[in-house]
Amino acid sequence: MNIVFDHQIFSAQKYGGISRYFVELAIHLKNINGCNPHIIAPFGDNIYLDKLDNTVYKKLSSFQKKINKNQEKFIENEINSFSTKDSILHETYYLNKIKSNHPYITTIHDMIYEIYSNGTDEENFVIEKKKESILHSSHIICVSTSTKNDLLQFYPQVKDKVSVIYHGVSPIDSPNYNAYSNKKPYILYVGQRNWYKNFFKLLSVYIQNNEIHSEFDLICFGGSEFNDSETKIINAYNFSDKVIHIKGDDSILNSLYKGASVLAYLSTYEGFGFPVLEAMMFNCPVICSKFSSLPEVAGEAAYLIDTSDEQEIVNSLNDVLFNNSVKQNLVEKGKEQAGKFTWQNCANKTHALYTQLLK
Repeated sequence: MNIVFDHQIFSAQKYGGISRYFVELAIHLKNINGCNPHIIAPFGDNIYLDKLDNTVYKKLSSFQKKINKNQEKFIENEINSFSTKDSILHETYYLNKIKSNHPYITTIHDMIYEIYSNGTDEENFVIEKKKESILHSSHIICVSTSTKNDLLQFYPQVKDKVSVIYHGVSPIDSPNYNAYSNKKPYILYVGQRNWYKNFFKLLSVYIQNNEIHSEFDLICFGGSEFNDSETKIINAYNFSDKVIHIKGDDSILNSLYKGASVLAYLSTYEGFGFPVLEAMMFNCPVICSKFSSLPEVAGEAAYLIDTSDEQEIVNSLNDVLFNNSVKQNLVEKGKEQAGKFTWQNCANKTHALYTQLLK
């Protein structure tokens, strides 16, 4: 069986959750007898591709951000070179449809643009392209039951061709688990700080609670630099040495998980929620929203709260930060919960779906 992954996400991302998913899937599909994964991404610079041997991925050119017509034709020919009766095309995003004779699968990671669209041209473009993929795919994988339910709210007509297959989680490869250390204990926040992520509520709770901000810093990893509104609030309370933004590679993120007193993951909406399980793998207790996919992923191993209620945020932080038995209970449950999500299990279930589709 030939499984062909197209170039799209690898041309768009240097690193990120979606491209990491496809690389991990390819690596673990190769462990299955008779399964031959191929990533056709000759013009990308995605860092995860370096993990692959040349039977799965061959880099043929230096990175060019925009794929021109000749390159599109080259990629199309490469994909169709694997055209056999037992071949599957698994597209990695929705925007650049490659003509192919293969049946193809689309993975839906979330429905955030559809649910929270502001009507911008960019959002409308992605929504329309995604709609094309959803309606014309041979089958659709959703990464959580929550995401499947969201998908069917918009496209109920595809209910008979949708499966839920969870992501795996594994320690992020890096040789240095002490790449970052902080002088004080800290609360960790990971990712972008869009409004539905509830960063401002976390910041407000942090600033107003003397016991918390006197003993703990608030470290924000990833996403953009603090914007003007965030900086204004931070500076108004002279907290620029307490509320810290950090960018970095996987070594930094690993060390932050390892050293954090708690991960505060308060997003109202997630398609899956990688940081929840990653933190658990590093024995970091997790506070997270009880909405969307997060209860499904976290199970009983996280402190689940209604993030619309600031008092619940305060209570959860106090319980985890100042009650060692609560913290240790979450850590123990977290290790068990994270162990349920493996990339090999993800690959096995995906391979079973491919096999069913080819019958």
